[in-house]
Amino acid sequence: MEEEQLLLTRRDRDELKVLHELRRGHITQREAAEQLKLTERWIRELAGRIESQGDRGIIHGLRGRPSTHKIAEKIAKKAVTIIEREYADFGPTLASEYLARDHKITVSRETVRQ
Repeated sequence: MEEEQLLLTRRDRDELKVLHELRRGHITQREAAEQLKLTERWIRELAGRIESQGDRGIIHGLRGRPSTHKIAEKIAKKAVTIIEREYADFGPTLASEYLARDHKITVSRETVRQ
């Protein structure tokens, strides 16, 4: 049977260690909550996840996935090209407004700034 490798942060490893102690019955839910500075309710949730998913339950379900707010690479390249060509001396707010108005490309001011 092949084992899956998990990339855990230091905090994840600490939580996992405490939750294994909880599962073995060496500490109570209250003690685990105090050690991890979490609520008892969240400790129960994490313990349930570890019970059903194994050690992977400690990791957030969206870790490693792209953001749902990310704009397509093709659109980003097009926007950068237009900004460099036509709006190089504009600030990010004005450039994003002109992109929306003249080119129908909607990107936020912060995206343009970056």
